[in-house]
Amino acid sequence: MKLIRSCSLRPESGPGAADHAFDCLASRITFLNRQLVRLAECRTPHACRALWCEANALTAAFVRLAAHFPEVFRPLAETSLLMPSLVGPVPEVKASKALAKAIGLAAKHPAATVRARQPLGMLCHHLVARIVENILYARSQKEHMERTARHTKAKQIIPEFYRPEARRHLEECWALPDLQPGAEADEWWARKVKPMVHAEFERIKEDPVRNHALWRELEQATSPGSHADKCAALDKYCRNKLLQIAKALPAKNA
Repeated sequence: MKLIRSCSLRPESGPGAADHAFDCLASRITFLNRQLVRLAECRTPHACRALWCEANALTAAFVRLAAHFPEVFRPLAETSLLMPSLVGPVPEVKASKALAKAIGLAAKHPAATVRARQPLGMLCHHLVARIVENILYARSQKEHMERTARHTKAKQIIPEFYRPEARRHLEECWALPDLQPGAEADEWWARKVKPMVHAEFERIKEDPVRNHALWRELEQATSPGSHADKCAALDKYCRNKLLQIAKALPAKNA
């Protein structure tokens, strides 16, 4: 915290400035948040209570800060399908539509206009959209990391404190072509989206609580099928959703 407050690890100033001390802290916070979720999934005593309290506190902070500084959140919100939202039994306790409009929620998300007719299609749409969102965010980090590496005269673009799996994820995302219909979408599916879909399937198979609605729909769609049948059905729906998302991309980004 002292390094962050001192600004001594900021190689440049201005809107695009980086802070290596904060980046390091943020990576640890992300890791701890994932561990909290994992412990809650395992029903560790008090983990669900801690998750509830942290989620409430962070969501309340987001709603408060986004209302005051919408321009800061807009670049993130424009490429996201979801935002943290406070909901309560009284109308006043909720994140209003005005806030979503102020930060431009999903205004530039490639899957924002894609629609699904069946519950399984909707759930697969959400899964693939979040994966695409994850990949696009990773690709957007390259320019920032290159600029930071030039200022710090680092030998490698990706900071050393990144874990091997995070480093590999970035490199794989950077190696993909721009998403558009045709061979590019097929390459996205084969090289990155399909492996991420399969990884999520394995996690849900081990613990359906991770995505109970999706698992239930897969069971109904393949009953009395095997796990291989469920995975094949998930592949079919998710690949179709990726192709729909690629077609929905604006022509200027294609």
